[in-house]
Amino acid sequence: MSDLTLCPGGDCPLRNRCHRFRALAHGRQDSFGSPPWSAATGTCDSFSDIARLAPSEETIRMRAFHLWERAGHPEGRASAHWDQAERDLLEAVERGLKPVADNA
Repeated sequence: MSDLTLCPGGDCPLRNRCHRFRALAHGRQDSFGSPPWSAATGTCDSFSDIARLAPSEETIRMRAFHLWERAGHPEGRASAHWDQAERDLLEAVERGLKPVADNA
């Protein structure tokens, strides 16, 4: 995980989609003293959407290629390798996040 100031979440309606709330701390980590969400303006200047962590098409393509190579270059399995690559990469992202909070 890169250096990321974590957020306690509080009553922020964005917290389940925010990387600053859902990221797992590794070692020493800085946190906001209070959530940066402003109910008055309905915004958060520190919001970091977890959607940006989704693997790019190029990353999925490279992972699928390596799976295809490891499988011995089989014909007709491109979509299966693509799907597996995408699943693998998304699971890796999820392992770095706290579960979604039920009460938000």
